[in-house]
Amino acid sequence: MKHPIYLLIGAPCSGKTWIIDQVKHFVRCVEHDLSPDNLDDYIWRVQYVSYSGVVVADIPFKGEEFAAQLSKLGLDVHKLYVLVRDGDLKQRYFKRTGKLPHQYILNTNKSIMEHFQEGEFAGDSTRVLEYLNGTLGASTESER
Repeated sequence: MKHPIYLLIGAPCSGKTWIIDQVKHFVRCVEHDLSPDNLDDYIWRVQYVSYSGVVVADIPFKGEEFAAQLSKLGLDVHKLYVLVRDGDLKQRYFKRTGKLPHQYILNTNKSIMEHFQEGEFAGDSTRVLEYLNGTLGASTESER
């Protein structure tokens, strides 16, 4: 049985890894950072883990393409957009790396903020975490 996949789509430093750190104690998580250069491997890992329970996964770039590839495999993908203001993204990125983000990261953030579809969930990292806690709390209880 394939379980739902909650896909966190957001620019680097938007809070995706922080969300995963908050939910990984009660749900299966697959982090993009562990295989950043091999999208096919990441797709396989997310698909494999989805057979054993609800999955939370993250993707910083090409989120729509990644979600479409998972859906083509017959997986139940729920896109959650992690939004962050440019000023906050710049601060977080500088704190993490010691330099300002490249323009393509800012462009990715802008694109994500402009292109999520009506009916899809979007919010800052705190709001997305609240949504997941509410949604997954019910899902994980029913799996026990």
